Amino acid sequence: MKYVIILAIVMIPTFGNANWDESAHVQYVVADFKYRTSIEKACVRWKCPTFLTTNFFLALMVVENQPLNPRAVSSSGAVGLMQIKPSTAGDLGISGGLTNEYTNILSGVGYLTSLVKRYKFRTLDSVALAYKEGPTAARRIMRTKFNISSHPYNRRLALLRLQ
Repeated sequence: MKYVIILAIVMIPTFGNANWDESAHVQYVVADFKYRTSIEKACVRWKCPTFLTTNFFLALMVVENQPLNPRAVSSSGAVGLMQIKPSTAGDLGISGGLTNEYTNILSGVGYLTSLVKRYKFRTLDSVALAYKEGPTAARRIMRTKFNISSHPYNRRLALLRLQ
């Protein structure tokens, strides 16, 4: 019986900021431990399409809100782990409490699922771009034949989804 040993070296780009990558990977592990169950429950509630995986939501959470501060508020008024605006949560029928971790995750998962259902985004890159830029801007960018997987936001998400 013969055995073949294959060694592979995987090089991960750092986008010029090695500290971000190291910290982000640590935060991803923390998020996985703390929030996986909440994400899975929210996916059941919103009937997420199967391509919106738990790992995708975890990566998005880390990119949006590092260092995972459930009380974080952005300059544009987005709140919590998934950086959801109160008006977006309201559109989903969720009011108040966006600093509550589960409510925030429920809102974020619901919003991403609605992007798929309403705007027919069919890839993780297109959904992520719509989440970051807004659905109208994402469609405009995609019409220009721009390779959306090379968008810096999507590249950071891809790095974390390799986990």
